[in-house]
Amino acid sequence: MFAMQYRIPLPRSFDMAEIRNRVAAKGSAYDELPGLRRKAFLARDIETAHALGRAANEYASFYVWDSLAAARAFLLGQGFAGIVESFGRPTVQTWLVVAAAFNDAGPPPRFALKESLPLPETLDLRQVTAAEQAELALIQDRPGLRGWVSALDPSGWTGIRFSLWESAEVAEIPAAADLVGWEVLHLSAPAAATTPGPAPDAAPLSRAAGA
Repeated sequence: MFAMQYRIPLPRSFDMAEIRNRVAAKGSAYDELPGLRRKAFLARDIETAHALGRAANEYASFYVWDSLAAARAFLLGQGFAGIVESFGRPTVQTWLVVAAAFNDAGPPPRFALKESLPLPETLDLRQVTAAEQAELALIQDRPGLRGWVSALDPSGWTGIRFSLWESAEVAEIPAAADLVGWEVLHLSAPAAATTPGPAPDAAPLSRAAGA
């Protein structure tokens, strides 16, 4: 799988109701998009107390694709063209997914959290996938957790953990400096996800990895 995100900063005076109306009108168009595993429509409001990181107005989307081909079709097709026409061309971050699972039972997610983690040179990359799958096995049954994605960017050797929660109140927020939180306006879930199994004797990515 392949993860992707773009973030669109908006002026302090921007009426965030415009973003909510946009997602309400267009979000369902992604509910059956071929090759898409998940798309989270995200927003940060400068007035929102639980928005982790720098207070700002922002519209963002986080995608999990089944393949690079599906992501390419979106970026070079009409879907992304609509974003460019409305907001200009944003920078698109990409990651290789090493572990992911989603739980569609219960209420839909209303809060998303992304933790960015360095991948130090002392970390054995051969263990990353097994380690993150083991971490997933430990947390996947936590109350209120609706999705979890671990992925890495080899261009700068950084990792992320992206999670979806029923609400900000139930989210388990790690004590890390590099965190961002969003309100989830809509979650498109065209395909069912599978849960990878754990691997024995694996140490997951963490802020102390390689220490």
